[in-house]
Amino acid sequence: MSIYKKALLLVWILLVPACAPTALENQTPTPAQSLTPLPATNPSPTHPTSRPTATTTTGDERWEMVQDALASAFLTPDHTPAQGLCEWEILGQSNREVYVWAMCQTADDPEGMAMSATAVITLDENGKISNIEVPRDGSYYGPDIRKLFPKRVQKVIFAHEIDTEAMWDHIQKRHHTPEPPLIVQSGTPQP
Repeated sequence: MSIYKKALLLVWILLVPACAPTALENQTPTPAQSLTPLPATNPSPTHPTSRPTATTTTGDERWEMVQDALASAFLTPDHTPAQGLCEWEILGQSNREVYVWAMCQTADDPEGMAMSATAVITLDENGKISNIEVPRDGSYYGPDIRKLFPKRVQKVIFAHEIDTEAMWDHIQKRHHTPEPPLIVQSGTPQP
């Protein structure tokens, strides 16, 4: 078993008890809690007439920008720029927040540091990434998930319905064959 899989198993064993769903996750979301499907965005509740404007980045530049931001958030403690290969799945979007499950590994080493976690990508008024927030580990994980994500997304996170194995396998392939992440290949619009 690779060191990554051992580490992932250990994290899973430690986090599962802290992530047990409560009655809150099992409630059906109200319309106010529902997420807007991508690529549509909702106006900010504090500024009903404001809408994010379209960016002029190309598709390649857009996913590379998301990958670079995720790698910096996942692979460096102070969010300094990091070179990484990332895969992600969009779990939903509400206003300027995009909810993802992502996995990143250092770009230059198939045995290098890696991390898989949920994240909230916050977009500025121009649709550019202004912040990425990741839940803390251990006993903070469950409360952070409940604070950062809408109930519908929490349910997916706590059920661990993401194919992280496919993400990991594709990152390993990308170390040897330059190609975009799976989400780009599937044609999913990027945040």
